[in-house]
Amino acid sequence: MAASTRGASSALQVFMCLAGIWWYLYWILLPTHSGRAWLNKIASHTQWKFLGARGSVVFFQTLPVCIIALLTYIALELRKRSLRTQSGAVEKPKVNVWTLPILLQSPLGMLTLADVVFIFVNLFVVVFYFTKSTVDKVREIDEMIMTPGIPAKWKLKLEAVALRFGVAAVIPFALLWFPVSRGSPILRFTGVPFERAVKYHTWLGMLTIWLLAAHGLCFIVFFSFGLHQPKIILHWHGQGVAIVPGWIALAAGLMMFVTALERVRRKSFDIFFTVHHLYLVFLVFFVFHVAVVHFYVAPVLLFFLDRFFRMVQSRRKVDVLSARILPSGAMELKFSKPSSLNYYPLSFLYVLFPSVSRFEWHPFSVASSPLDDTNQISIYIKPLGGYTKNLHSVLVNSNKSKEAGMLVCPFSFKLALEGPYGDESSFYLKYRSLVLVAGGIGITPFLAILRDILHRHRLKEQDVPCNIQLIYCVRNPKEMCILDTLNLHELCPNYADSLNIVFHPFVTSQIKPQNYNADGQVEISSSSYEDFSYINMNEPVIEVLGKPVSEAEPMSVIHATGQSRWVATTVFSTMIGFFILWGIFNVTVIDENYPNYGKALLFLACVFLAVVVFGGGVMFLWSMSIKSLYHKRHNKVISKGSLPSSPAIEMTANSQATDSDTQGASPWLGNVTLGRRPDWKDMFEQIAKQYAGQNVGVLVSGGSKMAADVARECKQHSLSRNSNVVLHYHSVSFEL
Repeated sequence: MAASTRGASSALQVFMCLAGIWWYLYWILLPTHSGRAWLNKIASHTQWKFLGARGSVVFFQTLPVCIIALLTYIALELRKRSLRTQSGAVEKPKVNVWTLPILLQSPLGMLTLADVVFIFVNLFVVVFYFTKSTVDKVREIDEMIMTPGIPAKWKLKLEAVALRFGVAAVIPFALLWFPVSRGSPILRFTGVPFERAVKYHTWLGMLTIWLLAAHGLCFIVFFSFGLHQPKIILHWHGQGVAIVPGWIALAAGLMMFVTALERVRRKSFDIFFTVHHLYLVFLVFFVFHVAVVHFYVAPVLLFFLDRFFRMVQSRRKVDVLSARILPSGAMELKFSKPSSLNYYPLSFLYVLFPSVSRFEWHPFSVASSPLDDTNQISIYIKPLGGYTKNLHSVLVNSNKSKEAGMLVCPFSFKLALEGPYGDESSFYLKYRSLVLVAGGIGITPFLAILRDILHRHRLKEQDVPCNIQLIYCVRNPKEMCILDTLNLHELCPNYADSLNIVFHPFVTSQIKPQNYNADGQVEISSSSYEDFSYINMNEPVIEVLGKPVSEAEPMSVIHATGQSRWVATTVFSTMIGFFILWGIFNVTVIDENYPNYGKALLFLACVFLAVVVFGGGVMFLWSMSIKSLYHKRHNKVISKGSLPSSPAIEMTANSQATDSDTQGASPWLGNVTLGRRPDWKDMFEQIAKQYAGQNVGVLVSGGSKMAADVARECKQHSLSRNSNVVLHYHSVSFEL
């Protein structure tokens, strides 16, 4: 059964890859003489008034995307059902060329082979189409016999170049919608990490804007020196291409491009986030400019359906069960989730705090595990920027008001949630040994991974990691207090019998050592980290409690990564709905004299109605089935043992007599290093010797400098002839 499932999944993967090649093939054939003849032959046999487009465009651009999107949900279900029969513990060391860092320093940052292939394929298709079509057109112009009234050949060539810049921009424009769709089935199936998907979207967006800027600049020159008056640049023609909407779309695109630059984005995220909503202006006026829909209709439909999923899910305001402020200032928030909502240790959520901002969403990685057997999810937030600092102030003020007796009702703090999103493969389980490298609040996803692995050892599962090295770097000693929220002994009392955890803590800032040796390190002993924790983190934990779990409003289960059969039905209904509506308009309204701005309005109306009416109709049926199921199982859910009641009093670190998170000796044993960063070369040489003959998973969650240093060591040891170990590099950061 497992073999047949894997075989079906592999067959689907091959078919989807062929469908992707099919999409690119159109742009390879279009500029060639034989290719155009073949496409015209297909179009002559498929002139459908109902679709209002050349059949070749539908077959090569729309149909492949629809097929891939729908088949992906089947493939995801098959993958869930397939059993893992062989782990990295018994495999010989083998380099994964797709995830291996190839270029550590480049204008585009650190690149893996998968990144290089992605960039090469898309650049090749764009350059090939532009070059081939332009050269052929220029040759045709050179062979023309000039007659009075025809512009000079150089002007005709300039017009041809400008036009092909614009057409070439459609290629990355159609693709950039996929990586920015948070619940994209394609990203879910391929396992493309969040930060890499954001990079792909950024690269495609940059390429689109560059091509459109060149397109606009060439036409400015053409209209300035051609037969037309320069004022024609400001005309909005009813037939053909409308010029004014093009300028508006380009202006919106350039504003998004400038504010998305790394310097601007990191210093002024609010500006970047706000300005990037101009994508609506960009899309609307792009459609008014060209009124060609079938090249990008499927990606746009999938994107706006994803947005609609997010809007529906985030309309439910979720109660915060408890909020704790740790000595470092980091905040731990817990909220309720339905038992039917699935997530993974590497999941992340987009969170909106209405009391802080009504429009600004931020991603936070999940710190809990689905094996916790509790209908709660926890996240950690560090007050770094203005947004998170304002959240910290809200929690502190709520606690002060409660202490002063001004807060009569229990703590009530609601938030809006989208997700969960993220890696669904739990790839870290295939390695016998793991190296987890974290910086600051980047420890959060590793807390979820550690919880998951400890639960699996408690359940005595086979072929799970049994060696873990945790390298944790912080600037301030108090930042390490987040580790004490995870009690290893509580999750798996005898974990040391089957799991070896080695802890390497580093405090990079210069602090005055207390009870340390001459090398600036704590004396190695079984209580070294415990002593360090007691000296630097023995401060009260502020905790504000909300409603009991049984009374709290949980997350909505209607989301883009929810039950595959419902999500796939929603996608299918949306696509069918669009083509039905568009076909009706083509037959009853649109004719040869119908203005392009009218076609654009009808297209936008079809997208809206398809998503809201057809897709929303399926979501409504989904919600009704959930309510029906809830009423049937209501008593069972309420009485479930994994729903602990919320305590009625506020506690601190010194008064939590029964709280195992902060009680007793710390299970984290390590040699705390002060005032310096890790010597990555020395550490990884020891790791390579210790795990010789193994595939080792190296997961990094931290700053770009740390990630680059670790990637360099992974690449060096994996490709070295003298090394008998392969260090598989994985980045699990969630930075935009």
